[in-house]
Amino acid sequence: MDEALKEQVAEFVKNKTERGRGLNTMRDIVRAHKDHDKRDVRKAVQALIEDDVLAYWSSGSTTYIRLADYEPGDEGLTE
Repeated sequence: MDEALKEQVAEFVKNKTERGRGLNTMRDIVRAHKDHDKRDVRKAVQALIEDDVLAYWSSGSTTYIRLADYEPGDEGLTE
C-alpha cells in the first residue's frame, strides 16, 4: 500500500471536514486524486477505514466516507 497516497487521502478528508464538508463520497475522493489510479485510491480509503482513521456513514440512500471521530448532524447533510 502506498503510504503517501493514504496520507494524501486522509489529509483531503480532514481538510474538507475542517471547512464544514465532513461527508465525502468515494467519487469525491477519487476525483480529487486524478493523478492516481482509481483502484489505488479505493484501496487507500479501505486501508484507512481498517486503521480506524476513516469510517462509512450512510444517509439511507448514499454512503459517505467521513473521519472516524466525526459524527454528522443536520449540518453535515448539505448536499
